[in-house]
Amino acid sequence: MSKIVVAVPDHMKAGLMDTILKRPDVDVEYVSAPDAQQLIKEPPRMLIIFHGIAGEGAAFVNRLVQNFPSLRFPIIMLTKGDLDTNYPEVVKAVFKVDFVLYEFNVGVAGFLGLPIRRSRRFLVHLGATVSVQSQTILATIVKISGSGCLLECNRKLHPGHSFGLEILGMPSFKIPPLTVSIVREEQPPRADCNIRYFSAEFTDIGLPEMESIVERLIG
Repeated sequence: MSKIVVAVPDHMKAGLMDTILKRPDVDVEYVSAPDAQQLIKEPPRMLIIFHGIAGEGAAFVNRLVQNFPSLRFPIIMLTKGDLDTNYPEVVKAVFKVDFVLYEFNVGVAGFLGLPIRRSRRFLVHLGATVSVQSQTILATIVKISGSGCLLECNRKLHPGHSFGLEILGMPSFKIPPLTVSIVREEQPPRADCNIRYFSAEFTDIGLPEMESIVERLIG
């Protein structure tokens, strides 16, 4: 299976490693700068490139298309700027570097022909603790699905970071330790609200197993 070539600065790699690119059926090669000749010699399954890589990510894509107009692999562009920049047709999608994790995963999966499931989200009110380094933070899960949850707490949880999550007050059955990756901070329901809300994705448990746990939680 051909690789997905990802050309991004070093500081962006960690965030991408928490996306669909971590799947075992996805072979990824991270490079600091793309090599046009190598891409033509061994076409990748997909090229994901940062608009500003080496100062000229977009210019590289334009030259690549001009010199090799019959490219057969899709390109996804990551950018810090506007999403409506005119790119060649071979650029199938453009995401901001602070992308919504689920939207990025669905987009990449669609172009690769990989299955990805949607999971129904339920309103709940579950006590929980979030492990941040050596600290334990009290939180409340207010929405949950087999793929993720919405956390309510009074501390900042940084998007892209992973934390241990323990659901409290479930004496009837044992829930295994969970790990969540923070996707983004959500807007509070009211402007005067001092509580913070964070969308998180479960990263160390399979979707069927977590959906089974959710069914028992809401049952």
